[in-house]
Amino acid sequence: MSRTTFTIWFIAVYLTLTVFLLILSMQAAGGQLIYTLDDPYIHLAVAENILLGGYGVNFPETSSPSSSILYPFLLSATLLAGFGEWGPLAISVAANVLSLLYAGPLLFHCCIGTGPAARFLFLVLPPLFLLATNTIALPMTGMEHPLHVLAVILVVSGLVRLGKTGDAPVRLGVGALLAPLVRFEGFALSLAVIAALFFIRKGRIALVLAALLCAAVAAYVMLMQSMGLPLIPSSVLVKSSVTANAYDSSFSSTLIETVRNTLSSMNSRWGVVFALGCALLIPICFAGVQTSLAAACTVVMLAAHISFGRYGWFGRYEVYAHVGLLLAIASCYAPAFLAGPKSRRVLLIPLLLLVMATPYLQTTMRTPAASRNVYQQQYQMHRFATEFFPEVVAVNDLGWVSYRNDLFVLDLWGLGSEEARQAASQDGRTAEFMRDMTAKNGVKYAMIYDKWFAGQVPREWCRIAELRTSRVTAAFGEVAFYLIDRDLETNMGAALTAFGGSLPEGAHLSIQGCDDA
Repeated sequence: MSRTTFTIWFIAVYLTLTVFLLILSMQAAGGQLIYTLDDPYIHLAVAENILLGGYGVNFPETSSPSSSILYPFLLSATLLAGFGEWGPLAISVAANVLSLLYAGPLLFHCCIGTGPAARFLFLVLPPLFLLATNTIALPMTGMEHPLHVLAVILVVSGLVRLGKTGDAPVRLGVGALLAPLVRFEGFALSLAVIAALFFIRKGRIALVLAALLCAAVAAYVMLMQSMGLPLIPSSVLVKSSVTANAYDSSFSSTLIETVRNTLSSMNSRWGVVFALGCALLIPICFAGVQTSLAAACTVVMLAAHISFGRYGWFGRYEVYAHVGLLLAIASCYAPAFLAGPKSRRVLLIPLLLLVMATPYLQTTMRTPAASRNVYQQQYQMHRFATEFFPEVVAVNDLGWVSYRNDLFVLDLWGLGSEEARQAASQDGRTAEFMRDMTAKNGVKYAMIYDKWFAGQVPREWCRIAELRTSRVTAAFGEVAFYLIDRDLETNMGAALTAFGGSLPEGAHLSIQGCDDA
């Protein structure tokens, strides 16, 4: 056995399980590739408009609905290459394979050892690690998180190498640059790496890395300013109360939100795990350069996520920090662990990974149903908006409806409309706000969740239909169709009738006339 054969086995297990899950998900979604979330289609819509010379979901109007600096530009390249909706999956699988190329040797060195225990762990560690880090299901979200995981693995493995040899490998710099460009949470780890390089008197490398990071961020800031957009994407401001307060409000309100988020983290499974991880790694920070760099930078990353991060949403928000924690613990405690009884490795490693895999195993098993859910709901909304009733529409789920749709789509939630985000954050989504925004943009009808807009829908809007589907990753299983322009009632009624007859199994449309509403 060697680390090379272990890594090859690791990648083979990953690709086999990924293909199997993909086949099940496509079978559940009418034979199509449908991601488990609506969010990747927002990125794809932005990527479409990047190729047209714009930025946002409604060309030529600009907006910043993407949660990543780099990801929409990568997707635009895949669209240009003809990958279509397969682009996010191709990027995710490639990122995961690269991750395993670096994580495999590290895990082999830290966990496998020799003897019969080594042969057992050689076989079982890869599938357990893949499940414990959501690596199999994560690409089916269609989001940028596998790239973020790759960046963390590059950094942690690079720091371990730096501690052992004294030389900073290229992958350390690549990971430190990639992390914040893929996800804004990545800034904590990158800044920690730069500080660590200064601390061990590798100032030249730290300065080069800091200069490259500043240049990339400056380019993004100038691009956003040139389009009159906020420096932080609207999607981040909508979803993160801490970030929104830091951007729109005072220091005191930001501090309050940070404390609130930290306390909320302690009510989360992963928040507690990260706090325990910090407790295990902090002593290592003072134990010598060989392991202290990886431990210290991982502690900074975990602490930042506890204070500012979010959890869940189909196992994607916290997974980067979880992967970093597992690799840091493995690398920092490997010498003592391997020196102990072999039975300890055989029992503890699988047991630990099984415990960590529990929530992500559920996510993996629910992935086909989640693909079916998006197929039944958001994809069918896309079909209605583009094939059956191609008129200007307002929504709260922006992705599928705006992707491959040349008509204007108004996002009432604020991810794809900075004006809507600001109005909602200042005055709330009142009926007057809904009336003004739809009138200003010539909206003819809306497809929204009633429960998100309770008491906010204008009385004159006609609730003409309701789409009922399963509910896995969708916020609700019922989508209300509102006719805003009453002159189109006959046309919309005919479109709804035809649409209802074309729905897949598990999706049902009930229609009522405006006079009955």
